[in-house]
This record gives sequence, structure tokens and C-alpha cells, in this order.
Amino acid sequence: RKRMRKLLDFREDSHYRFLPCEVIAMSSNQYHHAVTIDRGSVDGVLRGMPLAGYRGIVGRVTQVFPSSSRVILISNRSVPVSCRNRRSRVVGIRRWDRGNLFTLDYVGNEEDVMPGDTLVTSGLGKVFPKGFPVGVVFQVTQEEGRISRNVRVVSMADLGTLEELFVIISGEKWNYRQVSDEIEEIRSEGE
Repeated sequence: RKRMRKLLDFREDSHYRFLPCEVIAMSSNQYHHAVTIDRGSVDGVLRGMPLAGYRGIVGRVTQVFPSSSRVILISNRSVPVSCRNRRSRVVGIRRWDRGNLFTLDYVGNEEDVMPGDTLVTSGLGKVFPKGFPVGVVFQVTQEEGRISRNVRVVSMADLGTLEELFVIISGEKWNYRQVSDEIEEIRSEGE
């Protein structure tokens, strides 16, 4: 637990608990981007709970069984992540491109975003808790005639090699039922 806090740069008084788990299966569908973990309802896992690896946020629980759970990864196009630039506080929505590469959408031309900036979860929308590492900006370009910048991001977590994860259990009053309903909508759209 201390290792997780140190790697994620958390203070000792964090309002989160971390339930360690292991990936026991990966999706065979390259477009679904999901894993199965070895923790379930008997461990207190609920649909909608977010997960992190040692380097940052990786996904959230979509299905819960007694001793395992299915996790949709942030590399799934249907899982937007609201991010905040740790340095400049600029907010954008992270969208998957391919592999561990993402685009940060809705960043205006006048906003302060530079290569090397670290993105963390913003906590907006109550889908992912605030302050977890997401990625690092590696390219910022501006196309003539566009009102927004093209911001390219590489994920902090290598989503293709996940083994050990942590279910993030919030000490705050999260509305897991609302998140669960949103997940169900996403799942039904994908089928």
C-alpha cells in the first residue's frame, strides 16, 4: 500500500483504500480492451469502481462475479477520461487512438499545454477519482483554421502488459449505482 501511494504520489492522508488484485485474463477481442481480475463481490468490489496500476489509472469495473470482476480499460473508445494538466490546470478529455497513445480533446489554442506535461484525472463527472496519473504530453500542434490544439499523450500505464492492479475504494460517497448504469449503457451499445 505504501508502495502504491509513493508511486502515485499520494499523501499519507489519502481518502482512498487500495484492494490489490491480479489480472487473470485479457480480452481476446482487440477492440474491446478489457481484463478480468481475481477479486469480486466477496471482496467488496462493485460495478463502477476504478482501477489503477503502479503507474496510473487503467480502467473501471463493468461486471462483478463472486470471485472475479471484468474491467473495461481506458483504451476502450467508449471510456472518456477527464484529465487535468498538473502544471497549468488545463482540462481536456482523453480519447484513445491506438496502443498506449491518446489524444487530449477540447484544448483551445490559447491554453497552456506543452510536451512533458503530466495529466492526472480531474475528478469531474465522478467516473474516476481526482489526481491519479493518466499520461504525459509528447506532442502539441496547432492546425491553421482550427480553434483547438492537437495534443498527443502517451499513457503512464502500459495497458498491454497489465498484471498487478489495485481496485480504488473511495472513502467519499461515490454514486456507484449511477456509474454502474452508465457502464451498462456503454456495454449495450457495444453489443
